[in-house]
Amino acid sequence: MLIGPRPTLGWLVYLMVKGSWYRMAVILCIFGFATLTILHQGSRTLTLQYSKPMPFPPPMMFLPPPSHGYMTALDACSVEAAAIRVDNLESSSLHGDKYDERVRDAAKSEEEGGKSKKEGGKSKKEGGKSMKEGKKSKKEGGMGHIGRQVYVYLWQTSVGPKDVWGQWVTRLPGVRLDLLEVPKIVTRTPVKKLAKLRSWSSYPNWSVWAAARVALLWAAGGMVVPLGVVMTRPVWVEAAGLGSGILVTGQGGTMDPVVLSSPAHHPLLSALTTYLVNGTNNNFDQITSQSELLTKAVKEACGVKNVARLAVGNCSDFTILPRSFIVDMDLTQTPQAVGSESAFLRYINEDYFLEDPVIAYQLFQNYHLSQYCPKTANQLEVMFRQHL
Repeated sequence: MLIGPRPTLGWLVYLMVKGSWYRMAVILCIFGFATLTILHQGSRTLTLQYSKPMPFPPPMMFLPPPSHGYMTALDACSVEAAAIRVDNLESSSLHGDKYDERVRDAAKSEEEGGKSKKEGGKSKKEGGKSMKEGKKSKKEGGMGHIGRQVYVYLWQTSVGPKDVWGQWVTRLPGVRLDLLEVPKIVTRTPVKKLAKLRSWSSYPNWSVWAAARVALLWAAGGMVVPLGVVMTRPVWVEAAGLGSGILVTGQGGTMDPVVLSSPAHHPLLSALTTYLVNGTNNNFDQITSQSELLTKAVKEACGVKNVARLAVGNCSDFTILPRSFIVDMDLTQTPQAVGSESAFLRYINEDYFLEDPVIAYQLFQNYHLSQYCPKTANQLEVMFRQHL
């Protein structure tokens, strides 16, 4: 048989000596074309490396669930919205104030007459403006801020050419795509106790996600948000003290895990680790979701029995957001109005729906996402019109 199952060197020599030169030329052309194709695909593939986030200013990190595949237009929108440089920060930005009624009223009076030392610790020279990540220089007159670094951690080792939106995100300024390398990320953190098992596949999907979020926050602090959650206003946290963490209360006395933000080495992270480690020994019979996990850990670490009293517990430095700050985007329901107090937009349907440019475009139109991520919205519109 001239064309055998394996293209070995001896096989090619046989073709040259006794076989057909025409067939050999055809085979060599096929191999040459395949090699060029592989090289071309490799040149367009981004290989991801793990890098540890820098603690100052507190980093903004996106982390999808372990089952996440290709990025969607909404994923790209969420990253762009977090990375946009804001030169004129308005009073609507969210940066370490307690958003209960008492502090909200105080914030209004501070905007009119300057922030007091007791609530903001800001001097009159700063015009009552609170500190954002990256302190404003005097040359900027207290306006604007240094664009922060946004980290996007992915579970796969590379971003291929077919991942159109993954490639798109790499071109956004101030954004870094990194590999979530579990053995490295849990080193020197309490979560390393979980690495004793043979594989992270032994854990439920939600617990792997939660453990990775805790490990990312342990060393550097900052904020970890699911990929695809869009910020409707600038959201900042401090490295320590007032406004160094953000928690969102859910329904029925629970916590909403849409945002996990904490200073480095905070007792909340230790409590989360304790429940995760104990849960592995009990097959997670008692805790079945990130919401339950976060609720138990918050009550323990913050020293409260009711999450409604977080503002006066051990977590008094945290910004406590009510459920109304989260707007759920549902393709099956009439679009909700995005109010002035809303801080996050969360998509609650299956990701594969957004692989259709028509559906993704409609979602962007329904919730006016172009005002939060104009570059991504424009790119999606081009793809939508090409699809028609």
